[in-house]
Amino acid sequence: LLRKINPAPGGIFYDLGSGTAKAVLAARFTRDFDKCVGIEILGGLHGQGEKVLKRFNSDFVKYLASGQSNDTFLFHGSFLDYDWTNGDVVFANSTCFDDDLMSEMSKMASGMKPGSIFVTFTKGLSSSAFEVLERKRYKMSWGPATVFIHRKLMDDGSPVGPPSLQLLPSDEIGYDGDEPARKPAPSAPESPSFYRKED
Repeated sequence: LLRKINPAPGGIFYDLGSGTAKAVLAARFTRDFDKCVGIEILGGLHGQGEKVLKRFNSDFVKYLASGQSNDTFLFHGSFLDYDWTNGDVVFANSTCFDDDLMSEMSKMASGMKPGSIFVTFTKGLSSSAFEVLERKRYKMSWGPATVFIHRKLMDDGSPVGPPSLQLLPSDEIGYDGDEPARKPAPSAPESPSFYRKED
């Protein structure tokens, strides 16, 4: 999915419900984000993620390009208690999210800047502030899952430009209900730093 989105160097990646940090570290290894952040509410999964991150910092970070940022953080708690709206690419494996959680997440996502990308699984955002660049089923380790790639619209509701997705060989494999990717567009702007929401 990161190959398809093809984000410009820099910016911030968030994984909402980061589990054992697989997506966070995949983003760190494969793309030049300034910062990669995961937020996980379950203590056991967060603990495992911390172990993985510790090993990354001790054994693997040295293999990254010297000029590449290595800032990678994991937070324990509900992602509704953090402000991630400064993200350039936000990911949520939302297959098991209930309707209330999807609704609250969609409301928060409406505060993201125009051009930012939000990826969800199985269920799309319920916010009119986003356009769906692609709705497509992908083969996952547990079976096929529908992936929604959303992009934040301008404040007046217009698109920021042409869709910015890369066409990949896997795009030739289609499922009923897929909406195909379209041609690339300019990259998203730079984003500010991460911070916790004020009470």
